[in-house]
Amino acid sequence: VVPLPSGSSSLSTVLFEDKFMESTVQFLVIFMKDSLFAWIGTAEHSIQNLALSLLMHGPPNSLPASSELLGGHESEKSEIAVRIAAHIVKRREGGACFVSYNLLNDPAVAVWAEKVLVGKIVENDKKQAQATN
Repeated sequence: VVPLPSGSSSLSTVLFEDKFMESTVQFLVIFMKDSLFAWIGTAEHSIQNLALSLLMHGPPNSLPASSELLGGHESEKSEIAVRIAAHIVKRREGGACFVSYNLLNDPAVAVWAEKVLVGKIVENDKKQAQATN
């Protein structure tokens, strides 16, 4: 996790949207000191599920521990949320990641949304790192 500059707020948000085919997909990322919350959905602004992922201390390249906190009745969406959370935690080398994925059960959309979200998080982390230097 990239430390925040001293004197800066320990909370920042990024809200953006992107198009997949004909659909507009909205993304909200809340960056906190040691964690982040990511929401992916449409203009309906619902939270149908919530997953949490944490990088556990263990052997190198071990998988993050992940769990569904909300939902589960639509296991495909919850599995996508868990996968995205685990990917982000591993990429950021720690912290907690909460993800709520609220799109159609379409593997192509899920792969695209994960790529867009992770790209935005990496971009933000680079900006934070430059700000601390």
